[in-house]
Amino acid sequence: MGRDVDSAKDYYLILEVHPKASVEMIDRAKRVLLLRYHPDHNVDETARAAERTRLVIEAHGVLSDPERRAAYDASRADGAEKKRAEAAPTADSRTPPPEDTSPSGPRARARQFRPHRPKAERTRTHSGVRAVMCRACGASSQVRAELSPRDVTCGACGNPLRPRFGPRVRNALARIDDVLERARARVLGLLPGRSGSVRPRRREKSS
Repeated sequence: MGRDVDSAKDYYLILEVHPKASVEMIDRAKRVLLLRYHPDHNVDETARAAERTRLVIEAHGVLSDPERRAAYDASRADGAEKKRAEAAPTADSRTPPPEDTSPSGPRARARQFRPHRPKAERTRTHSGVRAVMCRACGASSQVRAELSPRDVTCGACGNPLRPRFGPRVRNALARIDDVLERARARVLGLLPGRSGSVRPRRREKSS
């Protein structure tokens, strides 16, 4: 591993991409983040923006190189395995506690009804990071807790993790308008003397 690769930093989290993201997605994430942390867009937080820019360039330099990325992935996997080993319970802590059979005990609460949550809506938060499921492709991406999923692009497909409400409404209205226009053309085509081509309806300009 090169000297400039820091296994303690999560470069995938810095670039906000999936660990299996392609080189094209990593390049795109770099361009988006550099534009987000540009000094013209962060006049009040120039120091933080400069630090984030440095981290983005550092992460892109490691993940865009296949050899350095493979070495970083191996070091990252070893670190995760070491943390799991340290968090594993010891022999003394494996002794089960006495069972609480009271009506308000944990087993009684576990048997109570809990509403079902769709899998796509479930998120896990740990150390200021949460895993969010993309509604376009279904891939899971790690997002910092302070960021909105609508402002983060998916590392697998490149679409926003949560599309904004305005574009969704405009697309739905456009589809409804197309369906009504086709229905109007079909009805006019069935009328006598209208067997020819039907001219599209002119939309009146709003005053």
